[in-house]
Amino acid sequence: MKSADHLRYRTVEYLLKAFQRRFQPGAASIPFLVLAFLASSALLLAGCSQPSAKASSNQSDYFLIVTEFREFYDLLGGEELLGPVLSPQFVDNGLTYQYTRSALMVHNPNGDDTSRFLLAPLGMQLDRDYGLVSDEARAGEPEIYPPFIPLYERLGGARFVGLPLGAAQYDVQNRRYVQHFTNLGFYQLEEDEGRIGLLPYGVWMQGEGPVGIVRKTPAPQIGPALPAGISVEVWKSADTLQTDLETEVGVKLSSEGKPVSGLEPVLVLYMPDGSSEQVQFPPSNDNGETSLSLPEIEADNGTLIPLEVCVEASGASRFCVRESLLVWDLP
Repeated sequence: MKSADHLRYRTVEYLLKAFQRRFQPGAASIPFLVLAFLASSALLLAGCSQPSAKASSNQSDYFLIVTEFREFYDLLGGEELLGPVLSPQFVDNGLTYQYTRSALMVHNPNGDDTSRFLLAPLGMQLDRDYGLVSDEARAGEPEIYPPFIPLYERLGGARFVGLPLGAAQYDVQNRRYVQHFTNLGFYQLEEDEGRIGLLPYGVWMQGEGPVGIVRKTPAPQIGPALPAGISVEVWKSADTLQTDLETEVGVKLSSEGKPVSGLEPVLVLYMPDGSSEQVQFPPSNDNGETSLSLPEIEADNGTLIPLEVCVEASGASRFCVRESLLVWDLP
């Protein structure tokens, strides 16, 4: 079993936040958190929270569900559907997270009835990293594969499963039909009387991704140090996005304690509709600093917006620091 620290590091490397949180054209207005992606320092500090107890000896690789998630976990089918709990809880920016085999549960204690409990958008994050949905399946307006509709509705539809990222596809290697949604993935076996279940998104996020699928882009290396000796520090003027307040994101670049000028980091925002938007920072000044104001983002209250600040170092691949912002307009 991987340690809690390892799981936090893997969450920093992947999520997504993001892997729900958010894709509801024509549907009820319900937020989808993305976990998208939390700063590594915040997640490491989360280690100070009280860890979950391990399960009994014959299930020593699993953790017990924490009190905050017990009712939500049971509501979504418990271990039968979501699978066993794979991690202790971890906390960041007041939000509590816990992995199961198939999902990442999120608890927002300040949320309203529609945003207090959510599932992180692991489907979107895994698709972005591994290209789970083919171009053919992504074309047009994907419909839910009919055999999946009963389970989709049982799990709360768009509210918790999210919208389909593409049409159903046939997985030749495993002889099954699969369909990826914002937060969860479904499969139907060709044999075994067409048994339907959830894909192990939680396992894929904590491991090396889906078996037999190569990342479509190299995994970004998370700061703070670049091969060229450049250190990247990211700051935000606030941890929340509010309609009437401007939110600024800034970067400080240094090398061996001295500021680095002339670099132009790139900000990548992962939007609630599944798209991403890139904005280039102005060149860093003589103090190694640069900043920009975030564009307006249309999202439901309680949505977590993942973002990355990436720097291209000479002769090196892109290095990124991942962060997130919570859309939060007080009533």
